[in-house]
Amino acid sequence: MLWASRNTLSELPAIILLLGGLSLIHDRPPRRPARRRTATVDAKYFLAGLALGLIVLVRIDGLRDVLPLVALAGLLVGLPARAGYWLAGGLLLGVAAGLTEGVALSRPYLEYLRGSVLPLLAIAAVVVAASVLLAVLLRLDRTNARLRALAGAVRHGRLPDVLAALTVAAFLAFAARPLFQTAVRVPDNPDDRLNAQFIEAVQKINGMPVDGTRQYTELSLYWVAWYIGVPALLFAVVGAAVLGRRLLRGRSAAWLPAYAVIVWTTTQVLVRPGITPDHPWASRRLIGLVVPGLLLFALFGAAWTARRVRRLGYSPRVLRWGVGTGFVVMLVPIVLVSAPYLASRTEQGEVAAVRGLCDRLGDDASVIAVERATADRFLQVVRGMCGVPTARTADGATPGDVRRVIGKVRAAGRTPVLLGARRADVAPYGTAEQVVRVRTEQDGRTLNEPPRGTWGLSIDVWMSRPTGPGRPDDGGSGG
Repeated sequence: MLWASRNTLSELPAIILLLGGLSLIHDRPPRRPARRRTATVDAKYFLAGLALGLIVLVRIDGLRDVLPLVALAGLLVGLPARAGYWLAGGLLLGVAAGLTEGVALSRPYLEYLRGSVLPLLAIAAVVVAASVLLAVLLRLDRTNARLRALAGAVRHGRLPDVLAALTVAAFLAFAARPLFQTAVRVPDNPDDRLNAQFIEAVQKINGMPVDGTRQYTELSLYWVAWYIGVPALLFAVVGAAVLGRRLLRGRSAAWLPAYAVIVWTTTQVLVRPGITPDHPWASRRLIGLVVPGLLLFALFGAAWTARRVRRLGYSPRVLRWGVGTGFVVMLVPIVLVSAPYLASRTEQGEVAAVRGLCDRLGDDASVIAVERATADRFLQVVRGMCGVPTARTADGATPGDVRRVIGKVRAAGRTPVLLGARRADVAPYGTAEQVVRVRTEQDGRTLNEPPRGTWGLSIDVWMSRPTGPGRPDDGGSGG
């Protein structure tokens, strides 16, 4: 969380909305007259649903996280409880806002994620249909009686014990996953190929076998252990198993929303993190709910364990010592993995460097990046912070192609400005001057072990303003 708070990640506002919405559902209304109490409950559930639905406005895969709450709304409507309608209304309004924004303002991004978004929308449609069906069946007398009888049979049967056993079995399966799976992804588009090259570079730096298709997804449970420690992870498994068993027994009902969301999201993230596996970058998939959710389960499991030990008849002094030792054991791994980030400072001087670059460009500039690394780093930055148009040369572009583009920029009434990482990149087109020189630190990159600290980072940008008229009337394959 320390690392994430220093970055502009969508997971940060999303987790505030998610945990805030769950807290509103969990919170008990104050003691008031019946009418005012009902209005308070309705408003609380509507605001909870709105907060949860607005996660989709922040990040499109937030739709996955709120699906258990859609089922909860259907359950409440079927019981019947007015709060279910308010929860459903808030969810619908928030999700609609997110999807509308996505289609209207972020369509290229959604198109890029088409392979993930379309299955997610299909799953969401199925969950909504199943929730509506559940509400209808609960409102019909005949099916309501049968469903209640089924719930009673589950509550007094062996299924709660089976769920607890399955929780432990799922943990063991994720732990053993590296023994029977090696996750790979063969690049089939330019972005994937660039990603594979990055993985190969990190592998070389860390002295690992070079294979850009490796995704290391089979280590997803070990990622969690790196950040919260093995003791907390084991307590989380105990907490999840005990809580799931209690819920099926008809107890601790207030925990149902949080339990459903945490288990659902954690399982999906562990199965398919869907991110470049370098750390600490990949930890952004965990901070959205996996880490805080499992720490919550860990506290539940630790408290349950302490109560069990107390029943064995130990003295209060022994119990206090045992509880204190247990929390120290849980905290030490977290402190150790966080230590490199407690005082480290990264990316220093970059904002000032970009502002200086903007001042040098001028308002009438049209920027052409003639070298790939500079284009990757600065095109969006210059477009967003300097407010001028940018472009990059195509692979294989010749100096003649670049000059044709220069001419066309002039013909459009703007000043062409070339950027590159070295003097030689831009010197053939005009007087070269260095406009960015940054020496700072960046987060280190690891693939199969916890992140260890920072690496050095050097950023150089050279600029030239081409002289000569160019040839705006020529064709070509240029920029």
